[in-house]
Amino acid sequence: MHMKKVILSNVFSYLSVILSAQITYADEPTLCEADEKIILSCPVEGKKRKIISICAKNTVDGKDLSYIEYRFGTQKNTEMKYLVTRDNGAKMYRGLDNGTYSVYFAFQKYDYYYLVDVMQEVIGAQMSVTVTKKSTGADVAAILCKPNNWVENKNIKTSLLTEVDGRYLIEGEIRPPEK
Repeated sequence: MHMKKVILSNVFSYLSVILSAQITYADEPTLCEADEKIILSCPVEGKKRKIISICAKNTVDGKDLSYIEYRFGTQKNTEMKYLVTRDNGAKMYRGLDNGTYSVYFAFQKYDYYYLVDVMQEVIGAQMSVTVTKKSTGADVAAILCKPNNWVENKNIKTSLLTEVDGRYLIEGEIRPPEK
């Protein structure tokens, strides 16, 4: 009887941790609108009220996404946006590094290369964004998110994301995934 109580107690503890993590995520601030899908969103560590979000909106028929947009700023002032649609020629890349189980999102805006690192989802993991000036190769920004901000839709299927090999995105290279 005592063993059943211990097992039941452990199950309830585990479930409460999972449920509280999901509730916490839902309460986190985001730059995505209520009618958009949150690909990822996280408050930035050490920067008051700054948020990094990648948001998406379904097409009218719901079969694909009409756009994906990277946003950085506060809920009152989005300082930087990068919009990808079928018609605007912009590209956003997504890649998995099988060695680390990290998912990367990347894009280039003018002479700057943005790399969003969604680390393996383990306790204490932090998402980050690195901004590199392509012409010099110098990192001009390294932004850490607060720990344990998971992403709901990082694996979303859409024609707006170009799938590439994540190992090379880290180096700023775009290569197709290995089969």
